[in-house]
Amino acid sequence: MFMTERTGGSDVGAIETTARREGDHWLLNGLKWFCSNVDARAIATLARPEGAPPGVKGLALFLVPHTRRDGTPNGIHVRRIKDKLGTRVVPTGEVDFVDCEGYLLAGSDDPEAAYDGRGINRMMEMVDTSRLGVATMGLGIMRRAFLEAAIYAARRVAFGQRIWEYAPVQETLVRMAVEVEAALALVLEAAQAGTMTGYGERLYRVLVPLAKMRATRRGVELAVQAVETIGGNGYIEDWPTARILRDAQCHTLWEGTENIICLDVLRAARKEQAHEALLDRIDAALAAAGHLPEAEVVRRERLAAERAFRYVLAAQPREAQLKLRRAVEYLADVTQAALLLEAAAWQRDTDGSERGRVVARIFARERLQQPVARGIEDGDVTVLRHFEDIVCYRRVAEG
Repeated sequence: MFMTERTGGSDVGAIETTARREGDHWLLNGLKWFCSNVDARAIATLARPEGAPPGVKGLALFLVPHTRRDGTPNGIHVRRIKDKLGTRVVPTGEVDFVDCEGYLLAGSDDPEAAYDGRGINRMMEMVDTSRLGVATMGLGIMRRAFLEAAIYAARRVAFGQRIWEYAPVQETLVRMAVEVEAALALVLEAAQAGTMTGYGERLYRVLVPLAKMRATRRGVELAVQAVETIGGNGYIEDWPTARILRDAQCHTLWEGTENIICLDVLRAARKEQAHEALLDRIDAALAAAGHLPEAEVVRRERLAAERAFRYVLAAQPREAQLKLRRAVEYLADVTQAALLLEAAAWQRDTDGSERGRVVARIFARERLQQPVARGIEDGDVTVLRHFEDIVCYRRVAEG
């Protein structure tokens, strides 16, 4: 997808690329500023047909092939390849369309369909799918960062013992493992919703941005922790962690920054009541969790998160913008905790293991509770007691 222009990144309505009807196809002219997979054989892009109004309603979606119908190169001219911080194996460039042959994607051969105002809606269907892919990439970064840190810590000896025997390292690795599993639950839930209709479509609209926001941000955080766990070796190009960290930062930008993601959640809530579907799914997960003690904390926070989100929905625009990100992150935390509890109940019923419950408890404590004095004085040593159970994925007899 080639969407971004100098005038319009997140502000898609500012796109300046034009489209002119030419027989049974269109000719596109304009500059696309940030084109990943620049040598793609087929491109989906937005352009403004001649005579269309300004803003997003004047945009139409076009398919641009790499070659023209007669087999000659299409009018796709790469100005330069971007010198990026990360994801360098994927060429990203600046592209000029010069009388570039394109075909309308509107579900109709009628040229007037280019003026129906739904080009942006059609593109967003692709964006949602791409966002789920980016969320999965963020999840992959998380898992790889955790593995690099854990494997190194299991082998590195300092002051006479492996460094993963030290309590601070154990706490770091457990938190990394818990975050991986919480993000995995959210990404897989979004993917599952994508296979459903009706209720599932509304759920998909809110779960995909939540999964993308959470997995990509945690990808950066875990990549940093991996570098720090490995130390100086983690910072040099001989080891994979430097590349992992560079690549991780790309995913927070790809298909929308976190602020844009939050605005998309707000839009889905106002137009489609997507948040209602999410709250129903949280309730179903908590019902499946039954009487697990950890579920009471999540039930309480679910009610508080709903109140907070509804407050934002009803707030004046400036206040709503100010508090939206916190409300969306709150919903993401509650959703992840509920899904972890549902999985924990399933695991207990399936093989009697309490490992999932321990993971859910640690996540809820980290993300949903605010212990007095930050929990320093409460005597909780769950991380140390279950370190190898979590990091090595062992069965836990008692939670």
